[in-house]
Parts: sequence; structure tokens; C-alpha cells
Amino acid sequence: MATIQPHPKVFEQLKQAYAEKCGSSPTYLIDKLNHVYEHDLHSNSGLISDKTIRNFFKATTPPNTQEKNLNYLCDFLLEFSSYQAALSQLVQKQYDIQGNFLNPYIERIKGKCGTIKVPHMTNPRPLSTIYTDLNILENIKRRRRKYFPELLTYLDADDSQSLNRFGLADKQNSVAALEAVKSHSRLMIWGKPGAGKTTFLQYLALYFLEEKLPQPLVPVFIRLKTFIEDKGKPTLTDAIIQEFAACIPDANEMVEDLLKQGQCLILLDGLDEVVAAEAQRVYQNIDTLIEKYPKNRFVITCRFGASEYVPPAFKEVEMADFDQEQVAVFVKNWFQDSDEPGIDEKFLEKLTENRSIQELATQPLLLTMLCWVYEDGYEFPKERNSLYEDAVDLFIRKWDAFRRIERDSIYKGKLSRPRRISLFANIAYDAFHQKPKKNFWKRRELEKMIRNFIENIPGVEPETLDLDSREVLRAIESQHGLVVEQAKDIYSFSHLTFQEYFTARYVLESQEPDLLRNTIQQHFTDRHWREVFLMIAERLPKADEFLKLLFCHANALVKSEALQKMLCWLDRITLEAKVSSNSWRACYLAFDLETDLYIERTVKIDTKLAQKLSDELRNINLERKKIIPRTPKCKLELDLAVIHALARDRSSHKTPDLKQVGRYDEGYIELPQNIEPRLKDTIGIAQELNKDLASKLSSLQNHLPSNDASESEWQEWASNLQSVMINYLDIGYSVRLSEENTEALKNYLYVLNLLVQCLGGDIYASKDLREKIIDNLLLPVERIPADLLSSY
Repeated sequence: MATIQPHPKVFEQLKQAYAEKCGSSPTYLIDKLNHVYEHDLHSNSGLISDKTIRNFFKATTPPNTQEKNLNYLCDFLLEFSSYQAALSQLVQKQYDIQGNFLNPYIERIKGKCGTIKVPHMTNPRPLSTIYTDLNILENIKRRRRKYFPELLTYLDADDSQSLNRFGLADKQNSVAALEAVKSHSRLMIWGKPGAGKTTFLQYLALYFLEEKLPQPLVPVFIRLKTFIEDKGKPTLTDAIIQEFAACIPDANEMVEDLLKQGQCLILLDGLDEVVAAEAQRVYQNIDTLIEKYPKNRFVITCRFGASEYVPPAFKEVEMADFDQEQVAVFVKNWFQDSDEPGIDEKFLEKLTENRSIQELATQPLLLTMLCWVYEDGYEFPKERNSLYEDAVDLFIRKWDAFRRIERDSIYKGKLSRPRRISLFANIAYDAFHQKPKKNFWKRRELEKMIRNFIENIPGVEPETLDLDSREVLRAIESQHGLVVEQAKDIYSFSHLTFQEYFTARYVLESQEPDLLRNTIQQHFTDRHWREVFLMIAERLPKADEFLKLLFCHANALVKSEALQKMLCWLDRITLEAKVSSNSWRACYLAFDLETDLYIERTVKIDTKLAQKLSDELRNINLERKKIIPRTPKCKLELDLAVIHALARDRSSHKTPDLKQVGRYDEGYIELPQNIEPRLKDTIGIAQELNKDLASKLSSLQNHLPSNDASESEWQEWASNLQSVMINYLDIGYSVRLSEENTEALKNYLYVLNLLVQCLGGDIYASKDLREKIIDNLLLPVERIPADLLSSY
């Protein structure tokens, strides 16, 4: 036969089939050819030589080849009887899929995939206006082996860039989802509920319709739930033909040709939505479709835990959570048509203020819910429990109900929605109250907890409990996504917020009468319990007893003589400066931790604890119209404290850091260059308060060391200033606290911040009690009314 140059289209199809069927192995292909066409062999050299095979498939452009060899290759690799048959089917009958004849189908796809709507949304939105590029993980987390110490490092690390406290996302392992589709002709996408799987397939359908690609494809979007609901029980091929036939007359032959030529992108959405009774039929249909039309590209989506089925030669990937940049892009897209200027930036600011809400935003469905809620009133609800309850309800009930999905019942219908919530609450609390708090479970641990829970349900069969517990775990993961497999056989709640929410529910709904009191006593200084206590405060019918318990425990922390003396001084100094209020006491304490008003400033306590308390209390006092302006004596004391701190820094050749006190007076930042003018100002204030004090300060001004003076000169000057401060103003003591008292004060400030946040939340408590607690913060026990301490 003659030597011919194969058509580029046939050549590309041969190379693709060679890679898929033979793994690009010439030895494998030669063996197969010799076996299939054994009757054509006339020598021991083989049907086609090794050199010919290698040269053919290494070529970048179609090489001249004997037609008989092309016939064998086309028959075996492409299943056409000859090269001419392949040429006829692949080239001569090639459809111009970007031609006008497909316009009706294009409009159908746009109508089917062009909008998005989730629960609460009144009207659907165009997908193109809010779609944000998604990423996938090529190494599926649940397939990776990780051990508890490795997982715990994620929790110990305080990564401010991470939005998801349990996401454990590996950014180096993530790639653009669209690129993965382009790189792999067969793709299985796994993901949690609400991860954006369906939205991504809708986007793919629109993208391949609208983009002018070198090798255009016709997208076919099949929702498997709709497929199994068809009472005529069609094959998937029939379902694909029906997609075209609904808008193009006599489409059968055209669709058959498109499929044979590999010109379709088959998008099969929601394998998890297939009920068990129909699963085998769907699997067989998928296998048949791929086997019959292998040249097409396929993408299938499925929730984790819903199925073990993966078609042959499919690349498995996992839908990744949003990162910070993707969240920002989505939010900007969502609010782009809003009449409220800068609403997207305000939304993101509010998001960063609350880590629990922030972590929910990594999941596309929950971020959509958050945007919708915020858009309703340009604010997140003050009562965050309702927000978390909506998020939980979205996964337990609304998301499937909204899409009219009926899944197989969990545990034979015996795990009703309230029982499932109770199960989640049991799991959450059991882990949370342990020390240290437990965030991950091995599969057998979680199955044991489920077993212990379901064995108390009437009508269960003891002999099947172990099997049932495994099935329940699989079902709650696939249907709700609240508990997920983070690594092979290691589970956690999908977001720490959900674990906190269910822990709070357990404490409040438990039948144990003293559980709340005991929980506060055991965990009130535990930072991990902060969000739980905030949720508890909001959910209580009346929070009076809760607030009193927290107030009493806070004051018990500072019962030592040293800390009571400090609080007495704090009360006395603000009273004498005529700024006796909770916010000013907190402000003085914040200054104290950065200077030497009373406590030695080397104490290891984060100043931000006192600063935050001061800011929150000032906002509360502003609402109550109880703001006390800064008095001259107050200004004098704080100015001298900062000047003394600067002098001490120079005496030890230390670079001054006045950023924290600069929050209250920006002039402090420039104090190193303006120490003399600021000292002069203090003398002017002192003239009105105490002539002797003014005289002492004037003397100090006259002996102020130069900027390049020795450390000993500055040390002497700082010591003299400290003596004046102590003798005339009752400040500057530099008291050293023991490690025990330092830790107690640190916890005291933490608990007061928690208490103030509870008071500022959407709680129900008697007005008088709230006022009394607020007014008696940061006071020594002797100044606190006895009835406020009666709960302890």
C-alpha cells in the first residue's frame, strides 16, 4: 500500500488513544497488535516494528506512514475498520460546533446553567456576576495518612492568613479547577456539601460554550437526580440525546456523531443524589457511556462518603475551600450592584472581626448565606446563635429540601432531625470538655460514640450496632457535611464553629441541673471555650445567674493581697484624678502595663487585653451617656508615666516603643524628639494643681540630660522623676508581680473581656444587674456590693 500523511485530526485521536489505552508504551501496543492480528503475521519481526511505532507517536506533526499500518492502528486504537473509515467519521463529518445550528441548544444550556439560587434568596442571580474561580486539591485529604501530632500543629499555629480553623488546606497542593478539567479528560470531583461542585459544573458548561477554544467541545449538563427520576428509565445516551432533542429537531444522528467523534464534555452532577436503589443502574450507565464513547471528556461530582464508585481511569480530586483572596473576590462580585458604597470592604472588615464567622466564609454556600444576611441590613446579626443555627439548618435540612433531593433515610429513619442534632451535641461536648480539648477522632472512636448513642434508641438490634454505627457515620458525613474525614480514618467537625455551637447546645439542653455552673467553674479561663460561653449567654432565657457566676469567678482570680492592693491603687488613683469609671480604670491599667504607673512594665501581660477592655467599656459608657472627659490631673499622670518610661529606656540603651500608648495620644509617638516640650506642658498643668510639684518638675527640666547623654545620667534622672511621681501623685511604683499573680491578672483581664462581650451581645438579663456589673469592674473586693459576689 502507498505511504500517506494522516490527517491531523486522526493523528491527534491516535495519540490520545495510545496514551489512554496503552499508557504510551510501544512494547504494550506491539504485543497487543501481534495478538489481535495474529493471522496477519508473516515473520517474527512483528506486525509493525518497534522503531516505526516509536517514531510515529514521537512525532509532533503527522508523519508519512504506510496506509496498512494506519489501518491496524485505527482499527485497534480508534475502533474504525480502516484509516479511511476514521477519516470519514472524524474529519469529513466533523460538525462545526461553533456554528449557528447549535444556537437553540446554547440558549437551553444558558437557561439551565446561567443562574444560581440558594435558600433565602428571593430571585436567582446570573452566575457570571458572582462566580469566583475555584481551586481543587490533587491529593485528596481523606486519602492521606496523618497522625494526631501532625494534625494538632494546625491548631497550635496562629496563622492569621488562614480562614478555616479546621480546613487544613494545603495551598501548594491546590490548582485552578478549570486547569484540572483541561488537563484531565476524565475527572472525578469530590467535595463537602456546599463546596461549589454543582456551580462549578454550571460554569464549565457556560465556559465551553462561550470561549473560542482551539478544540471546541459541546458541554452536556446532566443532573443525575433528574436522570433517575425519569420513569421511562432511559440510558445516559438517551438522556444526552434528549438534551439536544428538546430544542433541535431530528438531533439523534447529530448527537451520535458528536459523541463518536469525542466532541462532547459530559458533565454528570450529583452522584451523591442517587438513592441506593438506583445506584447500580447509574454506575452501569456511566460505565457503558464511557466505554461506548471514550473519546469525550467527562467530569463527575460527588459528596464525600456518599459513594465508593469511581469509573476506570478517572483522576480523583477534591474541591478546595475558598482562600482569603477568593472570599474577597466573591464578596466584591456579590455586592457590585449595591447602592451602598464600599459595602464589600465593610463586609470584609466585619468578617475579620469575628473569627468564627470568618471561618464559615471559606465554604461557598455559607459565604453566599453570609452575604445575603449582611445585605439585608448591612450588618451581621448581633445574636450570632441565629446565624450559626441557620448554617447548621442549611446543611441538615434546607439545602437538600431546597433542591428537592430525597436521600436514603439515616439509620432506618430512626435518627430524626432532633436526634441527629443531639448526636452532634454529644460528640461535640464530649470532646470539648476534655483537657486538652479534643478536635479530632479516629474512626473507631467516633463509631464507638455513635454506637453508644444509637443503642438507646427504641427498636435497635444489638447484634447490628457495630455495622449500624459505621453506616450512620458514612451517612451523616455525606448528607450533612458537619463531620468530615480530614485524613484517612481521622474525623473532625468541618468547622470549629460547628463544634462550639453544638457544645453550647449540649450544655443548655442537658438534663443535668448543675452542668452550666460546673462548666463555668471548670472552663471560664479556657480560651477555647470563649465562643461557647458567648453562645450560651445569648441562648439563655435569662442570663442573670450566668453573668453573676462569671463576675464572681473573675474576682476570685485576683483575691491575692498583691492584686487587691493593685486594684485598690487603681480605684484610688482614678478617683483622685476625677475619672472614676470602669473605662478609665481599664485605660490606666493599659498604660500601667506599658509604663510604670504601679506594676513593673516588664510584666508579661499583653497590653491589648486591657486596651480592648478599655475600648469596649468606653463604647458601653457612650451608649449609657456616662463618659467622663480626661481631667488635667489624669493627663499629667499619664504624660509623666510615658516620659519616665522613655527615660528608663534611654538609661538601658533600649529603643523606645510607644506604639501602644500612642493609641491614646498620637503625640506620644513623637515624644523621643519632643520630650522637653511635653515636660514643659506637664509643668504648666502642675502649676494649677500643686505648686511644689511644679517646682520639682521645673528642677527636673533644668537637669534634663541631652539626647547623647550617658546611660547613668538618664538612669539618675529617671530615678529622680520616679521619686517625684510617687511622693506627689501616687504613681511610679514599679511593683514586681510573682508569676502566679501575673497569670492571675492575665486571666482576670481575659474573663472581664469575655464578660463585657457577653453584656454587649444580644442577651436577656435584668437591666439593674447589667448596670451594677459594668460599674463594678476593676474594683477591689471591698468596694464591690456583697450581693454581686453572692453566687460564688
